[in-house]
Amino acid sequence: MKPSLFQLLSEALPPPPMRDAEDFRAALAAREAEREASAASLGGLLRSSLPSPALRPAADFRAEAASRAAAEDALDSRLSALLRDAAAAPAMRPAAEFWAAAARRDIRPDTRFVLQLGDLIQGNCAKAAVHAKMLEDGFAYFKQTVSPDLPFVPIVGNHDVDGSIWLDRKPAKEVYRETMLPKLSHELGQSVGNTTFAFRQGPDLFLCADFNFPDCPRILHLVEDNPDVRYTFLVSHGAVVPVCGGRNFRWFLLGSKKHTAARR
Repeated sequence: MKPSLFQLLSEALPPPPMRDAEDFRAALAAREAEREASAASLGGLLRSSLPSPALRPAADFRAEAASRAAAEDALDSRLSALLRDAAAAPAMRPAAEFWAAAARRDIRPDTRFVLQLGDLIQGNCAKAAVHAKMLEDGFAYFKQTVSPDLPFVPIVGNHDVDGSIWLDRKPAKEVYRETMLPKLSHELGQSVGNTTFAFRQGPDLFLCADFNFPDCPRILHLVEDNPDVRYTFLVSHGAVVPVCGGRNFRWFLLGSKKHTAARR
């Protein structure tokens, strides 16, 4: 009997040593605890400053804000260091090598490019530089280990643009566009200026749709601009046809409530 995927993953991820993963989780927990403590402290200062005629609370508020920013910088530096070391960490390496080897097995002599269907990274970063670093490192790893001689084409997933970079007041989707669209342009040898884009391979069209922010007019425009193709392949992070038995349509293209009108 062939081993199951769970068995293969279990063998690829031996329990010891897990120190680096534990450090990463501990840093995340410390960061969250620091945020909660800072929020509680700042809330108290704001409440106490309202009835006070003196300027003392304002000075305390500024000092607390500066202390909070310094703590966030220290935590982000620690998390960045863990991310940089993750590929070389003994506990992390087997999983990365497992998936890279699995992808390489599917590459044949007639393979022309490699698609990655989104969620290249976890996301949820506090700083734009950390989010961009995640994208840079994830792209570089798969490009080098899976498709060094082939175009590597990642499609945007929800984690790739997840959240707002709250310290820099910058949407994660902007960081993704700034970081990844130039890479896609280079890989495909054409200008890619949108997270919904298309490219041709031989007689066929590959239309890559942004699952998070579907642009139906653009999708139709890309189809109409290529009337002579043999087949059109619609590529998306979420399924195009519902596959979840009608219970939750969030995870297919145009499935969320805000896209009801476009879906109809």
